[in-house]
Amino acid sequence: MSTYQRPECRSDEIDTLISGVQRYDPASAAVLEEYLSAQIKDDTYDSMANLALLKLIQFNPELVQPNDDPDSPDTITLILAKALAHQPFGPDFNLCMALCSDRMSTLLSTQDQIAAFEAATKLSTLLRQRDFPKFWSTLRSEEIYSSSFSPALESLPSFSALVRKSIAKSIAETFRSLSRSRAETWLGFSEDEKSKGENLDKFAKETMGWTVDGDSVQIPSNEANDPKATVTSETVDLSRMVRTLAQSVSV
Repeated sequence: MSTYQRPECRSDEIDTLISGVQRYDPASAAVLEEYLSAQIKDDTYDSMANLALLKLIQFNPELVQPNDDPDSPDTITLILAKALAHQPFGPDFNLCMALCSDRMSTLLSTQDQIAAFEAATKLSTLLRQRDFPKFWSTLRSEEIYSSSFSPALESLPSFSALVRKSIAKSIAETFRSLSRSRAETWLGFSEDEKSKGENLDKFAKETMGWTVDGDSVQIPSNEANDPKATVTSETVDLSRMVRTLAQSVSV
């Protein structure tokens, strides 16, 4: 959660709810779940509201009912998927998992739910380690596809695009240029995406403002990838220094 500023998608009703004592009222869960559904539909994100919903679930485990439909994501996995998609390098996911820590047990969760938490954590770990090639291969692997975290990912059609943009921003903070093959590997364009016209050239130019020149990708300079040396100068009053030295000798 890079900032605690109020997102534009948050209504006054939700802002009042999560800012006051209503956030601890189990009846507020329905409102926050409806708001989560709106975030998924509109591709928006409100970390504070989602964390408030997880806190309610933590205090009131009965709010999460057993899910009989394996193809339907539950509230918790949807929140984890949203955190991964919108803030893959921020603390959001870990904050969410901290509120779910008591659910890493069969006392409150099924084996499928625990497997979903583990799958989400694996993806988060790979992203935070900046192991981008392994992240993309794991995301598209049978391990994730057949896991109970898959329905939550499928509920977010823009998941890959959002993560890709965050990865690109991370790359831009470190590199001024890199090879085309490395950029394609790190940004993880699937064959299906390429067949639909989504490729490195289009993404670099239209989304990031980069330049693809043959086998090289050029990234504009910014404060992070092109730091400027600063020279700090101080003016020392000689008479003050003399007095200071004299006092130290007398002591």
